[in-house]
Amino acid sequence: MIQPKTLCQDGKKLTGEKKDYKKMVAVHAAVSVGAMLLLYLVDLLCGYLMSDMSGLSSMGKMAVLKTIPQVLSLAVSVAQIFFTAGLWHLALQAARGERSSFSRLTAGFFRLGPLFRYHLMLGIFGLLVCALSLNVTPLFAMAIPVPQELQQILQQVDEDTIQSVSELLEMLPLEACLTYFIGVSAVFLAVCGGAGLLLRYRFLMAGYLLMDNKGMGAMAALSISSMITKGNRTNLLKLDLRFWWYYLLQFLLSLLLLLPLVWELAGLPVPMAMSWFTLLCYGVYGVLSIGLAFFAGARRHAALALAYEQLKQYAPNYNRV
Repeated sequence: MIQPKTLCQDGKKLTGEKKDYKKMVAVHAAVSVGAMLLLYLVDLLCGYLMSDMSGLSSMGKMAVLKTIPQVLSLAVSVAQIFFTAGLWHLALQAARGERSSFSRLTAGFFRLGPLFRYHLMLGIFGLLVCALSLNVTPLFAMAIPVPQELQQILQQVDEDTIQSVSELLEMLPLEACLTYFIGVSAVFLAVCGGAGLLLRYRFLMAGYLLMDNKGMGAMAALSISSMITKGNRTNLLKLDLRFWWYYLLQFLLSLLLLLPLVWELAGLPVPMAMSWFTLLCYGVYGVLSIGLAFFAGARRHAALALAYEQLKQYAPNYNRV
């Protein structure tokens, strides 16, 4: 059985000793933020070029300029999947006392096929969880009391007292409908979240298995992850909960990216052009994200890699990378 508290302490000790590892985790964050900033600048440039175009003769060029940011965004998203897999490889090498380098971060690009199939399977499982939750939610939602005002209107609908949709919409009590909707939504999120957590900790070690075994496929990694995490999934959850502050800071940082939109919708005065204000938010987000990755992200990945080192003894023997 893995010990979350011990793993957290060992992860902290490891990151304190392996400065090169922490730097490479920060480099990963810097590259990710840089790619996001580049996408914004390309979108800004394409919008500027389109603003100078008019007439039917420019429609083809405008279509191309609209497509470029979308294609680049898709390409960066796909590349990010394999680049992030390099973090698993980097953490494993650090846990084994090996030197960290940028080449470790690019290791995921040499496992394109298995990693693509792995994320594809996770996507399919996610869709199945959502579909199951949509079917199960009505059963639990029956326990939520329907507001009396809403019951009276539904009774009138059954008795054909209300003849049109517009009449129904006018009679619906907004507050009662909103309360009931929030209740049903909470049930859906609880069912979906519970099933999602089960899948997350069942397959949590699949990525590490793929990066640690050159002959392993996606399905084998998922199957073996399910086997080696059995009996330890609660402890893996506890390990994650020890980094609650890290996830909270990540969430708060992500709100910075929404700040320009919220600012504009609120009609608040901006002391500079909105594009420059957005770039400022991206810059602050980038600096803080790199700092968070260096001081906290590296520690979290190290703790998970150490957990994998303990759990892999329950897996069949494979040729390691």
